[in-house]
Amino acid sequence: MTTEETGIDLLINTTEFSKQDYYELLRNNGYVKKYTSYLVNFQKLINDGKVHRIGRNKYCTKKKEYRSYSHLYSDESVKIADCIKSNHPFADFVIFETVQLNEFLNHQIGKNTIFVYVDIDVADFVYETLNTELSGMVMLSPKPKEFHQYRSENTVVISRLISESPKNTDILWQISLEKMLVDVIADRLVRETFSESEYSNIFDTAFERYIIDESKLIRYAGRRNAVSKIRNYIDKPEVTNDK
Repeated sequence: MTTEETGIDLLINTTEFSKQDYYELLRNNGYVKKYTSYLVNFQKLINDGKVHRIGRNKYCTKKKEYRSYSHLYSDESVKIADCIKSNHPFADFVIFETVQLNEFLNHQIGKNTIFVYVDIDVADFVYETLNTELSGMVMLSPKPKEFHQYRSENTVVISRLISESPKNTDILWQISLEKMLVDVIADRLVRETFSESEYSNIFDTAFERYIIDESKLIRYAGRRNAVSKIRNYIDKPEVTNDK
């Protein structure tokens, strides 16, 4: 009997497909489960890495042509990372700069803001260090009004690093794509730096270009109470009739 997993062999010559496409293919080859049950098992295929999301309701079975996300950080961000490592060698921190989003946006960000996510226990110490070592503006967990009032080019914002944040596998202080995609929705200050109308383009472009661990993405979204919002941008509602 054809199952969700064995049916993958039927997709060998298919470059991309939707959930509905695969369901119909299975049904035409003896699959008998209802669509609601199929969706649960389809998600398991994604979690197990046997099916990959490459866009909104677009999937493939192989992602050899896709690459891991990386970003060439600005000199300012590299200087900040070196400063923290030298003065606080045991601090766990991640740096995100808003110009990273320009790859995914229609309207480019001109004024770069550097977000430093750091363990709450050392946030005050890191703030004091950077405030002493850097010539620009450094803010510690500012309110939106303060953020907008004083933000300038390469302003540094120190925020709390959420526990269990997805890690970059190469350079630990550089942000992972999974964390970045959640933070652009869940971090209020990051949201202030671009238009909400750009969300669809951010997520569509990210999934079309890069390998994304969806289980990490959703798990971290859960930590930030943003699962439903993330789902709005990575899932396209479908209407189908069970047969």
